[in-house]
Parts: sequence; structure tokens; C-alpha cells
Amino acid sequence: MDVKQKLKEWKIQAELLKIQMHLGKKETEIAFEEKKKETSQWLNGISEDIKSLQRAGQENLFSLKSKVEDLQIQLTLKEVDSLEQLKEHQRRLNNGLNEVKNELNNNIENGTESIKKWADVTEHKIDQYHSNFELFKLQLKMEGEEKFDEKRSEVVNKISEYKASLENLESQTDLKWGSFKKEIGSAWDDVKKAF
Repeated sequence: MDVKQKLKEWKIQAELLKIQMHLGKKETEIAFEEKKKETSQWLNGISEDIKSLQRAGQENLFSLKSKVEDLQIQLTLKEVDSLEQLKEHQRRLNNGLNEVKNELNNNIENGTESIKKWADVTEHKIDQYHSNFELFKLQLKMEGEEKFDEKRSEVVNKISEYKASLENLESQTDLKWGSFKKEIGSAWDDVKKAF
């Protein structure tokens, strides 16, 4: 795994999350639908990975395959007409993302070495999508409330701190995946607490 490339990807993701936090209501609804499509396309690739791994004899992926398929169904549901429907749809998406992530964690803990590596990388990507949907939830839930601007500032500041952590890690020349994952996981947990 190329840690430097991952750092670059995550810095870009941090910037995109900051931009997302400044969207208005209508833009948030549009971005929500676009992120659903993007996530669905990515999950199509994951489904193909699972099929390849199963053909290679990794039969313990049936539960993961089922969770991915369930999430894909949630992502293909039509656009919603009201804010309440949008909030409910977003909640179901988050539940589906959590289920896929939990199943990936099971494979990281109990799988073969090749499954562990694949699941580890996949888990990080799903965590990014999950973060996008968590921010959508925050935006949709708090939009129009007095405290929204304060909460938005808090989240943007935490994302900026996270990005600074990424830049600090990028300057290290001997960075290994295991230590990177641990350090960045801790920094990202601080951001998620702000949600």
C-alpha cells in the first residue's frame, strides 16, 4: 500500500468535506443524490472484487456480499420529496454503511492475509463515504437552526486539524501502513466526534 498516495487522497477528501459543510439546503440535497450514485458505482466494483475473491476460494464472504447488495438497494431508491423522507433515507444508508463496515472488520480480524489487505483498504474507503453521509445527516438535521453555524464551524475546524495531521504525516519519510492507520484513525475519530 502506497501510504503517500493515501495521504494525498485523504487530504483531498478533507477539503471536499469542508466544502460540503458550506452547502445550502438545496445544494445539500443535490450533493446527497450525487454521492449516492458515486457510492453505488464504487460498490459495483466491490461486488466484482467479492466475486473474484469467492472464485479464488474465499467462501467466507457471503455475508459481506449480502450486506453490499442490501446497501446497493438503498442507494438506488428514488429521490425523496420531503426533508423528513430525506432524513429517513439517509438514516437507512448510514445503517447499511455500518453493516458493511462491521462485516469488513470481521474479515480483517478473521480472514486470510489477502482478504485482510483487501478489507482494510476497502474499509477506509467506506469510512470516507460514511463520513460524507454523516455530514449530510448533520446538515439536514440542523439546517435552519441557530446552532447550525456554530456546529458547522466546529466541524470545519476539526477537519482542518485533521488535514494538518495528514500534512504532518506526509513529511515523515519512514511511514509504514500500520502506524499510519493508527495515527490517522485517531485523528479522524476526533473529527467524527464533532458530527
